[in-house]
Amino acid sequence: MTISNAGSGYASAPTVTFGAAPSGGATATGTAVLASSGSVGSISITRAGICPGSTSPTVTISAPQEAGGTQATATAVATSLSGVTSVTVTNGGSGYTSAPTVSITSGCTLLGSVAPILAANLVRSVASVTVGTVGSGYTSAPTVTFGAAPSGGTTATGTAVLGSGGVGSVTISSGGSGYTSAPSVSFTGGSGNGATGTAVLGGSGGVSSVSVTSGGSGYTSAPSVSFTGGGSGGSGAAATAVLSSGVSSVTVTNGGSGYTSAPSVSFTGGGGGSGATATVTLTEDDGGGPPGPAPARPAEVTAAMDDGGGRVTLTWSHPRDPAVTGYQYRLQQGEQSPGPWLPVEGSDGDTTSVTID
Repeated sequence: MTISNAGSGYASAPTVTFGAAPSGGATATGTAVLASSGSVGSISITRAGICPGSTSPTVTISAPQEAGGTQATATAVATSLSGVTSVTVTNGGSGYTSAPTVSITSGCTLLGSVAPILAANLVRSVASVTVGTVGSGYTSAPTVTFGAAPSGGTTATGTAVLGSGGVGSVTISSGGSGYTSAPSVSFTGGSGNGATGTAVLGGSGGVSSVSVTSGGSGYTSAPSVSFTGGGSGGSGAAATAVLSSGVSSVTVTNGGSGYTSAPSVSFTGGGGGSGATATVTLTEDDGGGPPGPAPARPAEVTAAMDDGGGRVTLTWSHPRDPAVTGYQYRLQQGEQSPGPWLPVEGSDGDTTSVTID
C-alpha cells in the first residue's frame, strides 16, 4: 500500500480500516506503522529583525529529510521597525527527522544614514552679570554691551535695570576755612554703602567742591557727608549728598554661546550717566573646544541586510577629521519617516561600519 499523505501529530499507531469487500469477499485488515520522523509543531523567534514589518514577511521552512514527507508551512506577523512578533505554523508537514531551518524575508527597502559626532563644542554662555559699581546720573537705562563671542559663537545680550541708590553729587553748603590740605570725605547712613569722594580746596582755605569717585549702592536716602583732617586749623566745611539713579542689575536676555572666557561688559548712554561697572559669570564648561565648522558627512554610505532579514550592516568612508569622536546612525524604511539618531556604541573617528540587530 502506498501512503499518499503521512499526516501528523500521531502519538501512537492509529487503527487501519479498509472498505468492505464485495459480497462473497473478505475485508482486508492492516496495522499502521508510524514513521520515526515528525512534523513542525511550533516556531520560536530567536531574533525579531529590523525590517520585516514594512511588507508581509515570507516564512520558508526547509524540506523534510525523509523521502515522501511534506514540507511544513507558516506565516509571520510583523510590525514596522519592531520586526517579527509571532510565527504561526499553518501546516506541520511530515518526514522531519530533525528541526528544519526557518528563514524570514521581506523584500523591504531599507535606507541608512550616518553622521559624525563632533568633539564636544564649547557652548559656554553668559549665566549672570554682577553689578560692581552702580554709577550715577542715569536718567534712562543705559545700553549693555558684551564682548564679542569667538568665531562661530553668538554674542550675549542684556538689559540694564536702574535703581536709585548711588551718590551722584555733593552740594557744598559751607566751605569752612583754615584747611591747609584737602580733608577726607566720608558718607554715613542712608542704608547704603560704598560712596567715596575727594574734597577740592579753594583759594581761601575752604572746601570748594567734592568730586564723587564712587557713587556706592543701596542708598534709600541721602547719606550724611562729613569732613575730617585737612590741617590743624581747618574746620567748618559742610555738604549734602545728592542721590542719582544707577545700574542696580542686568537682565541677561540671551546668554550667547561659544565663550572661552568671561567677556567684558560695558554701559553706554542712559541720559548722561556714567560709572557703572559689572562682571560676568559663565555657565559651566562642558569640556569641549571652541566651536568650529562641522566636518564633512561620511561618504559612500551603504546598508546591507543579511539573508534572514534580521541584521543590517551600515558601512561608510569616514572624513578623517580629528574633530570626529564617533558616529551616529538612523534607519528609514521605504517612504516612511526616518527613525531617531542613535549612537554607534564604542565608535570613534576611525569607525567605518556598524551591524544592527
